[in-house]
Amino acid sequence: MRWTAWLIATAVGSAMSVGVPAGAAHAATVTIGDHQEILVDGEPFLPIMQWLQSSSRIEAQKDLGINTFVGNGGQNSSQDYLDECAAQGVWGVMSPGDMSVSSHESLLGWIFGDEPDLESNQVEPADVLAEYQTIKAADPNHLTFLTVTGRFYSEFDAPPWMNGSRDRYYDYAQATDVIGFDIYPIYGWCRPDWLHMAGAAQEELVSIYAPAKPTYQWIECARTSSQWCELDERGEDDGPYPEEVRNEVWQAIAHGATSIGYFTHSWECPGYTQFCLTTEQETELTRTNGQLTALTAQILSPRYNEQVTVMTSPDAQIDWIAKEIQGQVYLFTVNVDRATTEATFTVPGMVADSAVTVVDEARTVPATGESFSDSFEPLGVHIYAIDRVSAAGGGGAGAGGSSSGTGGGGTGGSSTPPPGTNDDEGGCGCRLVGPAVPSMAALAGLVLLTFTLTRRRRS
Repeated sequence: MRWTAWLIATAVGSAMSVGVPAGAAHAATVTIGDHQEILVDGEPFLPIMQWLQSSSRIEAQKDLGINTFVGNGGQNSSQDYLDECAAQGVWGVMSPGDMSVSSHESLLGWIFGDEPDLESNQVEPADVLAEYQTIKAADPNHLTFLTVTGRFYSEFDAPPWMNGSRDRYYDYAQATDVIGFDIYPIYGWCRPDWLHMAGAAQEELVSIYAPAKPTYQWIECARTSSQWCELDERGEDDGPYPEEVRNEVWQAIAHGATSIGYFTHSWECPGYTQFCLTTEQETELTRTNGQLTALTAQILSPRYNEQVTVMTSPDAQIDWIAKEIQGQVYLFTVNVDRATTEATFTVPGMVADSAVTVVDEARTVPATGESFSDSFEPLGVHIYAIDRVSAAGGGGAGAGGSSSGTGGGGTGGSSTPPPGTNDDEGGCGCRLVGPAVPSMAALAGLVLLTFTLTRRRRS
């Protein structure tokens, strides 16, 4: 397969932490559950991933709540890298270029070459599938991960080499166990007004291309904007604000992601480094990752099988997903807009006139019948725990969506530049994007698709 040579050489890996048991001596069996959740030895696990870090960085980043390290970003061997993962109680996802570590206790899975759909790569899905079959023949007990660019998203033109067709994205999804993407509206495209695309693109991946697969999204999280753009109005630290990082994470979750990854590489920190965050960004990652970890069972539980509705003002948008577990409904909600708004939620089957707990906010909101209202700060996120009248079975359609049927905006695709200068830890992130202009046909298609998806999820 025509993988980028530098990527093969670095032996990509990822680490997730359901918590590798201290002193574990057996290789985990990693499978996929009935609700597109990743299972480690039968237990639900939500990977919180970091991209291409050296082993010397694992300990510090574990303290931010990272439980999975994707890619060996240093100079040591795959064995040594996974040994460090084991020492820190996290997981690794490695390059299949070294299958000798397939029985390692900290191995979660294997990562394919990055962004096969990129114009400079042009790796056919059939080649990925052939690699997948080789991996599975050698190691049936771990999963494979594949990251594509955002070019499957309807606001983009498909990569030129695909001649206007997105059909290959169906095949990419079928050639791996877990599929994800990157979009980076702020870091890569200098378009903070495109923040909503984190959820919109995730929705299309889950509902169109990979409805039966676990999915993930790489979230932009660096102190700087990329080498492709500058946001001078933000000052020296012109990368994503902490609240934007948090908002993108929960947008992805609200649209069905079952794993999250972070891209923290910078070429302007002031030089290249694998990890460039402000103190405020680190604080936010610790908070958000703590919630993802504490709420793993709830996030990965079946979708609620009643039709939740969310009402806001016409110019506001609240994205949401409802999950059911042990007699409770968990409602994960995200204000996609940069303005304060009010929202009213109706949850059929909840205990009428009860107090709804707002998770991690030390407060409740009263319900009137089966409805309750709450306010959202700009880009605000609320998680609600709601008592059910009686516990029901598995999830169904209509378990998530958006309070607004309007689309809007545009997006940028992904393009990986040549490897940059390694920092003192070695390795190159090389997961950057450059400007692109969506076609008018693509914009028109998004409006139609968004309307259709909203109707489908509300019907």
